[in-house]
Amino acid sequence: MLKIVVITDNPMLYGETMYLGELKKAMEERGTEMDIVIVQAPYWLPFDGKIPLYRLLRASFLINKLHDYDLIHVQFTFPLGFVLTLLQNIHKKPVIIHTHGDDVFVVPSAGIGVRRIAAVRSLTKLSWQQASHIIAVCRRAKEEIENEGIPDCKISVLYNGVDENLFYKRKSIENEKLVEIRENSDLIFLNVANLRRVKNQERLLIAFGHFVREDKLYADTKLIICGTGRLENKLRALAYALGIEGKVMFLGKMPRSMMPEPYSIADAFILPSLHEAHPWSLLEAMSCKLPVAASNVGGIPETLADREQLLNPWKTSDIYRAMVSLARDAERRKCMGSRNRKIILEKFTFEKHVRNLSSIYDKVLLKTDVHARDNSTRMM
Repeated sequence: MLKIVVITDNPMLYGETMYLGELKKAMEERGTEMDIVIVQAPYWLPFDGKIPLYRLLRASFLINKLHDYDLIHVQFTFPLGFVLTLLQNIHKKPVIIHTHGDDVFVVPSAGIGVRRIAAVRSLTKLSWQQASHIIAVCRRAKEEIENEGIPDCKISVLYNGVDENLFYKRKSIENEKLVEIRENSDLIFLNVANLRRVKNQERLLIAFGHFVREDKLYADTKLIICGTGRLENKLRALAYALGIEGKVMFLGKMPRSMMPEPYSIADAFILPSLHEAHPWSLLEAMSCKLPVAASNVGGIPETLADREQLLNPWKTSDIYRAMVSLARDAERRKCMGSRNRKIILEKFTFEKHVRNLSSIYDKVLLKTDVHARDNSTRMM
């Protein structure tokens, strides 16, 4: 039986998104044994985010355990991908680096992307060069990696996937607060994201404030924001300063099993992030038949069918324009939502994601076996 270890230093991939837990279950149903290893710095090491010595050391200490596996699948390039490719001559296992966006894309003015630091950019390039294979979550990310001189044959595009059997539009809503919001609203915009600068909720609130003042179609419009983060108090204060505090609902973090409900009561989904790769929240919204407007960044243009759904996240006026466009025509929203669900079923289901990942595993292991046989023949 094929045995794979997935290693990450981002516990969100296992806890909040449930991605790694679901991946393990799906792979084992296909006959592949999979272990998940989370390398996380303790809470009393706040500097580890900038100088990840602890995670570097912890990854190094895994060497003895890696001999038990056929393949190492590491999430993110730096620091774990760097360590595990650097020590490849010791553990002698193929290493796949799975990039997720922050280790590929850079927005220096917003402090986004590890490669904005020259030293880390060099280490990232070295990691990609030494890796057995690289996974990019969208074509745009693949292009960025190729720009560093990495050959096309060494990179596979693997889009994220969503469980369409969990994320579908619900007719019955259990959460009483959501029921109340729906009953007391004519139009609901939804944003699902961590409350961080990169998610751009400040511009979203300003655009929504303008929409509330100018909109003549709806008497009572709401903006629901699902997520937590260090900017929550600042965003609440901004909503108050804009005079829209009664129309903005901060719902915090909801259990993933309950997330289809806010998607189901909303009329439209807005994702104005300054940077994204291939966001799960976008796929979840689409799977729940929501019309969406999202930033023209990363893999989002590869996901949405209509260029009119794309916005410039740096321009508050563009976010406002997207809101007006979505609010204008209820029948159009319904058609967009149905089309979005169809796109998910055709291209972005979790089952398709797992199937494509299995093919990448087979490709890498076949290449490794051929390389090993060639070396053996030369030694003879």
